[in-house]
Amino acid sequence: MADSPPRPPLANLGPGRGVPARHGLPDTLSLRGPLLLPGLAAAWPARRRWQLDALAERFPSHPVPVFPVRDRTLTYDADSGMRPERVPLATFAARVRAATDADVGFAMLHPGQWLPGAMRDLPLPRRIRQATWSDVRMTIAPPGALTPVHREFFDNLFLLVEGEKEVGLLAPEHGAALSAHGWLSGVPHMSPVGPLVVDTARHAQALGCEIWRCRLQAGDVLFIPRGWWHVFHTTRTAVGAGMWWANGPRALAPLAGGVYKWALNVGT
Repeated sequence: MADSPPRPPLANLGPGRGVPARHGLPDTLSLRGPLLLPGLAAAWPARRRWQLDALAERFPSHPVPVFPVRDRTLTYDADSGMRPERVPLATFAARVRAATDADVGFAMLHPGQWLPGAMRDLPLPRRIRQATWSDVRMTIAPPGALTPVHREFFDNLFLLVEGEKEVGLLAPEHGAALSAHGWLSGVPHMSPVGPLVVDTARHAQALGCEIWRCRLQAGDVLFIPRGWWHVFHTTRTAVGAGMWWANGPRALAPLAGGVYKWALNVGT
């Protein structure tokens, strides 16, 4: 008997809208909605050199930050944020490959800081290279892992290097319905709404949110406009990279956020 298809995130919000797709990166990106760019990165060196086994071979003893996963979901504390342990990359890769559930952890790191030379494999699009501020976060997730419902305050091109992910996205105006954590919390970019199924007793308002959905395959890139809420469900062991950027006054926000976290001793 064939396996049943993986359950999409926020499943009880219904089928929602499909994320529109186009081939090639457009000159302008609209903040009004996400955009799927199928196969955009298929020929990028990172598609080959950032595969999990390749990374483990190149950087076996390099420690990487691994965040706890509980009941398949990346966990955090609303007051203190997220705090990782450091695990040698080859050790974590072996855990992921042998995993029978998602609770082995979720790695999230700046490749330029943790993996020397790795950024040479990622040809950043011109709009990111020329931005006032930019950042890249690599993620390594076991099958079944879910992120919390969250948002970024910067535009994001998310590259899936390896694996497969189901993605659900919601427009910025749904923040109140998603019971977003307050601006003075440790995680103002996150929502306590369960990422797989909305708890209707606690978050009934969320049932009125319109969700956009897509499935990412290796080599695909997804544009997520700033402020859009989203959740990733990893359905096959996955390596990804979020490429964030900002211009003008918005580019000062990362500095302010860093000072805030330092002052309150808040984790990532």
